[in-house]
Amino acid sequence: RVFRSLDSIVGNEQTARQWLNSENRGLNGRPVDLIRQTEGLVRVVHYLDASRGLV
Repeated sequence: RVFRSLDSIVGNEQTARQWLNSENRGLNGRPVDLIRQTEGLVRVVHYLDASRGLV
């Protein structure tokens, strides 16, 4: 679900990887680190769902 949301927002794998590995102020961390735990994964999915709703 994370990757589907990212693909619909950024449109390509390279940009998605860059986003995953970059510090995100809204999430208070790097998404790639956060998704290693269930709570972080849920936060990232909710963040992406909210962002996707704005597109």
